[in-house]
Parts: sequence; C-alpha cells; structure tokens
Amino acid sequence: MEVNELFKQRSITACMKASYNTVTSDIRSLVKQTWVTHVPFAVLLAIVLYFLLPNKSLHDWGEANPMASFILQTIIYAATLVMAAVSFWHLLPHKQLCPQGEKRKPGRSLVRILRHFGGFLMTCFLGMMIVGIATFIAAVPTIILIIAQLYSQLGALQGDPLGVPGYFTPLLFLVFTLTSLLIIYALTWLGIALAYQYASYKVQDEEKKKLKESQQQMAVAGIEQMAAEEEESKKY
Repeated sequence: MEVNELFKQRSITACMKASYNTVTSDIRSLVKQTWVTHVPFAVLLAIVLYFLLPNKSLHDWGEANPMASFILQTIIYAATLVMAAVSFWHLLPHKQLCPQGEKRKPGRSLVRILRHFGGFLMTCFLGMMIVGIATFIAAVPTIILIIAQLYSQLGALQGDPLGVPGYFTPLLFLVFTLTSLLIIYALTWLGIALAYQYASYKVQDEEKKKLKESQQQMAVAGIEQMAAEEEESKKY
C-alpha cells in the first residue's frame, strides 16, 4: 500500500474498491508480507474452534485434569487474542497511516476516529455483510465436518463407536485452519478499506482546516481594508 495512494479523498465504496484492488493486484506479495502473523492466528482459531466442539475424550481429559485444562485453555484463548491484535497491527504499519515526514499523533488520530465514527461504522457494517457471505461460502466444508463431528460425538455419548475414520481429526483441524485463514484474509480486505477511509477523512479534515484558515485570513484582510478606508475617509 503506497502512502501517496492512501491519502486521497474517497467515498466509502471507493475505499472498499481501493482495498480490493490493493489485495488482488499482488496477492503473492500480500501473502508474503502477512503469512508470518496470519497463519499462526489461523492455527490458533482452529484450535479454539476445535475446543468449542463436543468431544467426549477431550471432555473426559478435562474432568480428570481440571487445572491443566484451565491453564491450557487460558493460554490458547489469550494467545488467540494477542495474535489477532498482532496480526492486524502488522498488516497496517503505523507509518503508513501518516504521510512521510509527519510525526504521528495517536491522540489526534483517536479524535479523528471518534469524529467520523458513523462513517467507520457504516463501512464495518457493509464490509461485515460481504465478509459474512464470503465466509459462509468458504465455510461449507467446515460446516459439513462439524455436523459429522456432532453426530459422531452424540453416538459416543451413548456408547456407540465414533463412526469416523482415524484421519478425521487431522482433516477437521486442517479444514478449520484453511477456513480461518480465508476469513482472516477477508477481514484483511476490510482492515485495508478502513485504512483508506481513515486517510480519506484525514485529507478532508486538512482541507476543511485550510479552508477555515483561508476564510479567517480573508475576514481579517477585509476588516483591515475597511479600517483603512475609514481612516482615509476621516482625513477628508
């Protein structure tokens, strides 16, 4: 994402389109820059999702080792939250949200976000609808495997054999990871769109500030001119 291309005045849909062009113009470069954080994040999400599914053997182990189960789950959930923040912070380096040569001011950035909160909310709403549709399509294999896991575990609770092949759990984890990765990259598109929108609002605010300063200067010049004319009229 080039800084010069980032700081332009755009509408919400234009920000989304610019983000799409950024993501699709060089997918290989995007993956190369983000896989270091996105892949571990996807793996952690897959583990979390696996923990949330019914699993008799895992449940029995947790009851037999409650403290170990608590510590393990706490570590996984905390690592997932941390990795989510790291992943998307790495996606948009802070220097790209500030023109070259300008020092970033977090307080002013926060004020700008709050001032234009409605616009960001609208972008998130529209973006999440698009991401939701894409997620549903990408998650069809995952949904099928989840249903198979549910029926398998229901049978296990009644004493029946699992009825799934031995490679089912690794396959389930692999599909969870790939689906999570697709969802993360869909959210990456939304994150870049929000960055474009932030830059657009920054340009708008600067233009409004310049216009206000120009109007004030014109007003001062007008007052000075009127004062000068009044002085001239007094002389005569």
